[in-house]
Amino acid sequence: KACFEAAARLDNNRSDSQARIHIAETLLAAGRAEEAAAVVGAVFATTSSPDRAATVALLLARCREAASDWPACELACKQAIAAVNLSDENKRKSNQGGDGADAGAGVVKEAAATMAWAVLRQGRVAEAA
Repeated sequence: KACFEAAARLDNNRSDSQARIHIAETLLAAGRAEEAAAVVGAVFATTSSPDRAATVALLLARCREAASDWPACELACKQAIAAVNLSDENKRKSNQGGDGADAGAGVVKEAAATMAWAVLRQGRVAEAA
């Protein structure tokens, strides 16, 4: 309860999804990974921007990793990578470039590393390699 109260005080000037992300990060830092994952999952389900979905899915993967929920962690990593791919495709179609590619590459790199760990923890050594 204290995590939610502290986060709510800090988030008076943020949008609802930003406040929920902050609450989830607070819960995750407090070792309450399952609760954090529930909050992040709700944000992910309502996120329409592929760029935002990628970062939210990556946070969800971190929550699932902390909870040792390896299949869900792997799925969240795949969702983060898919969101980056969708964002890149949208940018190509609209002839936009810029810094988004660098940010997307960072998300993909972190998601791939986390996914390899999740796959390894499920005993799928060959896939992880």
